[in-house]
Amino acid sequence: MNWVYKIKRDTLGNVERYKSRMVAKGYLQKQGIDFKEVNAFVSKHTMLRALLAVVAERVLEVHHGAVAKVKAHLAEKFDVRDLGKVTYFRGMELTRNREARTLKLTQKKRTRELVGHYRLADARARSAPLGLRDKLTKDGEPLERRRFPYSESVGSLPYLSECTRPDIVQAMGALARYMAGPTEAHWQAAFGVVRYLVGTAKGGVTFGGSEKALVGPCDADYARDLETKRSTTE
Repeated sequence: MNWVYKIKRDTLGNVERYKSRMVAKGYLQKQGIDFKEVNAFVSKHTMLRALLAVVAERVLEVHHGAVAKVKAHLAEKFDVRDLGKVTYFRGMELTRNREARTLKLTQKKRTRELVGHYRLADARARSAPLGLRDKLTKDGEPLERRRFPYSESVGSLPYLSECTRPDIVQAMGALARYMAGPTEAHWQAAFGVVRYLVGTAKGGVTFGGSEKALVGPCDADYARDLETKRSTTE
């Protein structure tokens, strides 16, 4: 067993409370002895997005934890803290417009932290994550990885892209191909994605608001990969 400590913060970054949890070291559990004793159920983002789409369309309320009756029952036996309606959840801000039947998910706080970490808050914003001039290949001046943490930079993007920023998925995937041997050009391209986030920090995913089916274009870039001559479908 091991203790895990975490600081819970609000949307402004202020410390809200301190939490601790005792967890089992899964790699030490043995089949037939204690393999099935500890369970930690965690929701997937796909399920969360589906739930929020229904909430927005039907103008439902979202609360932390259980519903009121269940909270009252639990409070009789346990120390229960009612957090009320959800406005901040797992690093995401929830904004409601009940008249328009919409619910928007953003990660403004996390985006500001990422931009500030690389000291790009005052940088000139970019209009696209990757531009046509960003020709990513294996050739080029090798990056001094002790000074420029390329893996850390690219690794800070998946949670944003998975939760609220699908617009950076393609760029993140392209940069991730060169994690083993990045060049200076790859580093500049990774910084370009962060500069794009500078100007789109308020961007996110909006659920509801229309009964029309989502329609999107699909195209290929015709052998844009300079090394394999393969096309990328976008």
